[in-house]
Amino acid sequence: MTFTVPPLGAASPASLPVDRLAPDGDLNLAIIAGGAGLTLVGTSIVLGLVAKSKWSGAFDSACDKQTLKCDASGQRQIDSARSLGNVATVLAIAGGVTVATGVVLWVTAPKRHRLEVSASVGPVTGLVLDGRF
Repeated sequence: MTFTVPPLGAASPASLPVDRLAPDGDLNLAIIAGGAGLTLVGTSIVLGLVAKSKWSGAFDSACDKQTLKCDASGQRQIDSARSLGNVATVLAIAGGVTVATGVVLWVTAPKRHRLEVSASVGPVTGLVLDGRF
């Protein structure tokens, strides 16, 4: 039994580009976390300024700076200022942690890269697989 294989002609390489890009989800999440963190920090600054204003306002009208004694209205202003100050502190800490999380996500996100694979068949070399990234 004899098999005859016809000669292979000059084969042109077939290039199969394959794009493998890092998922944008990691980068989008980093941007969202960073933006949310900056918003929290900004809000804490505004609340801190409002709290300071209320504190100062209480001592301008309803509290004595020497004895630190307040009437009922002044005490309400002082309590409100303390509450706003505490909320501002919590928001500043949460904002800082959220910004740091965004930075970590950004730095550790997979980098974009391109992978190219090509295959060719020739009469002398046979099957050749080649790739670059």
